[in-house]
Amino acid sequence: MDKKLKLQIFSEFYLKNKNAIINSETARSQQLIKLLLYILMNREREISHQELIDVLWGEKNTGNPAGALKNLIYRLRSMMMRLGDEEYIVARRGYYRWNMQVDVESDYEEFEQLCTSAKTVQEIDEKERIYEKALSIYKGNVQEDLASERWMVPIATWYQSMYLSAARELIEIYSDKKEFNKMQQTCIAALKVDELDEDFHYWLMRSLMEQYKVDLALKHYNEATRLFQKHLGIRTSELLNQVYKEMISLKNVNTTLDGKNILDDLMESGRREGVYFCEFVIFKEIYRVEARRALRNNNATVEFILLLTMNARNYYNETEEGKLFNIRVGMERLESVLCNYLRAGDVVSRYSDNQFVILLSTCKEEFAVRVGQRIVDMLFQQYSDKKVELRCEMLTDGNNVMVIT
Repeated sequence: MDKKLKLQIFSEFYLKNKNAIINSETARSQQLIKLLLYILMNREREISHQELIDVLWGEKNTGNPAGALKNLIYRLRSMMMRLGDEEYIVARRGYYRWNMQVDVESDYEEFEQLCTSAKTVQEIDEKERIYEKALSIYKGNVQEDLASERWMVPIATWYQSMYLSAARELIEIYSDKKEFNKMQQTCIAALKVDELDEDFHYWLMRSLMEQYKVDLALKHYNEATRLFQKHLGIRTSELLNQVYKEMISLKNVNTTLDGKNILDDLMESGRREGVYFCEFVIFKEIYRVEARRALRNNNATVEFILLLTMNARNYYNETEEGKLFNIRVGMERLESVLCNYLRAGDVVSRYSDNQFVILLSTCKEEFAVRVGQRIVDMLFQQYSDKKVELRCEMLTDGNNVMVIT
């Protein structure tokens, strides 16, 4: 009978052979899975009782840790009988270890061997083939409940870092060979592993542009912008803004249209009422155009920028998570106020997780001040929210700042 077992830790854990499979669902006990995984990943050595107790319970007081471990080992051995009648867990005085007569093929070891091998290969096609095989093995990060274990954190982080490094190497190969569809698919897979890695967002948009899928690239830019604002509280970087400008230029390359088609392309779909919301990179371009227009008209103060900054109040010893939640809710309410109050000619952009910038066109300073005060008043009149505070500042072209509220 074939004694070899197949172990997988990426995406989801399982240990299986032709007879059965052991995973979180069939084991019905996370402690059993954690014990089994620790023994498997340390199968080259003996593991002391005390080490297993520390791994499984840490500083938690189980009353009788030695007895609890003995009971768990008994349950593990009973569960392993599904795979065959081998003695998978061998006991020695004060130690347990895996039976080395039973071979185990693991995805993490094969993945690491392939990544190491790829770095030594000089021939590009062979390097590409090895990296492709390695990345196909890494089906996803170690499942969350196992990856959060104290002993597993550095291991899971190590393999995630190895995967991302291999993905970058492979993307560079695809880029050089102009294999842009493969490059696109690799970026998509990598972003499932780390959705906040800016490089993979950049290369994904670049791959789409090279395939003339500019609309998809623009759509992804907007999704990436919202993602960074939500999780990092920042707008996109100059790197992504630069590729955004290239996408806008590329959208109309080698295209000759008549006047009507160009107007149709320029016009918004649906009704054009209310304030204009846009990405910050577009906001900057609109402001620069308006500033030039103002200078041409010999009046540099007809354009005003309002900066709205929302912060959480120290409300009944609110936790940091609670403060972030209050800001998020407050910003949603503020956006609603801006939509309903501002004019159709005004421009708004989300600058950061807790800030909006507003461009007020062709108005006087006293009007801009009233607008800022009115926005703050309307927010708290409508929602009576005392968990946040809103600061409004007026910025002018001369880098002057006036605090309105």
